This record gives sequence, structure tokens and C-alpha cells, in this order.
Amino acid sequence: MTQYKVQENIAEIAMYVGSLIAEGKIDQKELGISSMELSYQIIQWAEEFEEQYASKVIDKDPSGYEQFDVLGNPFGYPDAIDNYTEKKCKEQGWMTDQILSPKK
Repeated sequence: MTQYKVQENIAEIAMYVGSLIAEGKIDQKELGISSMELSYQIIQWAEEFEEQYASKVIDKDPSGYEQFDVLGNPFGYPDAIDNYTEKKCKEQGWMTDQILSPKK
């Protein structure tokens, strides 16, 4: 595991979690999630993602563009890390499938 990749994962996960909070899909105050806990989880998830999925995520077509990865994410790494982050947020009880679904 390279430190650079873990740092990249931390940045990606933090941006995505931040967007989920900004959109109201994670209510940090209502759930009582401290900034310290949030930071700790993001770092843990970044390390776990790298250990478990790094070698499985990126699959490039002959032109060098990322295509479907081996986990079925249509946009390679960005899609894979977002899906992983959603999974981890659900495991923490920070969000549900219902919250992710667009309102009709």
C-alpha cells in the first residue's frame, strides 16, 4: 500500500462525505458525529479501500481510458470509491438507501 494512494483515497472520500453532508444526506449534527470521528472514519476507510480494492479497481481500455472495473463500477476509480464510501456510511448508520433515492 502506497502512502500516496491512501492520501488520494482520503481526499476523494472526504470530498464525497462533505458533499453528502452538504446535500443533507448525512445529518452530522442530528447523528452526533464529531469532526474527530468523521476524520478517523475517513482515514480508516481510505486505508481499507486501498488494501481490499486497489488491485481490483482500475481496468483501462486500449486507449488508456478507464472503463468498467472488475467490481462493476462504470467509471473506474471515482465510481468505486464513491460506492465504497456509501457502503461504509450505511454500515455506520449515517445514511440509508432511502436517503440516497431521489424524491419523486
